[in-house]
Amino acid sequence: PPPPPPKRAARTAHPSEPSRRRRVGHFSPTMRGNAVDCHVLGALSRADCPHLAERLEALDVTVPLLATRWFLCLWVSVLPHASLLRVWDALFTLGPSATMQVALACMRVIRVPLLAASDVGQALGGAKESLRATDGGALLRTALLDVPRLSAADLAAWRTRGQQKASEEASSLEALRRSRARGSSQDAAR
Repeated sequence: PPPPPPKRAARTAHPSEPSRRRRVGHFSPTMRGNAVDCHVLGALSRADCPHLAERLEALDVTVPLLATRWFLCLWVSVLPHASLLRVWDALFTLGPSATMQVALACMRVIRVPLLAASDVGQALGGAKESLRATDGGALLRTALLDVPRLSAADLAAWRTRGQQKASEEASSLEALRRSRARGSSQDAAR
């Protein structure tokens, strides 16, 4: 009989290659990874631009409302094509921490229309238009030179805190669902 084929070595990722594990939970039914990243972005943007965080709260605009598409589709439907390609170059070259730095740079780009907005619709429309007009070079300069650098260890620590917040939020929502379900079943029994 012929000799067995040689065993293939497991493929190891290049240090600059984003790990698939980094995106775990972003596309699950609960979108837990997205919730964690939104909590992290919220905390980082509060530290970076506290007046913007106050304005978002006053307008009832949440970070997930602004950033979910950023994280889930990596800015595909958000930035102009040329800017998108520049951002992807940075993400694939610099790794997962660059995702959060680009998101913080986007928060800086949309700061002016958000601060000027008088309601949710105006805030979201202004944010969308600002990002659609964003120059990729300027966005990356902001992300890589102006936004405080995040190391992989820093990002991991922020994500741990974000996971705690997301867990607390999920527990609260589940308790609310159970409470409503009990109320509905009691109403139906009457």
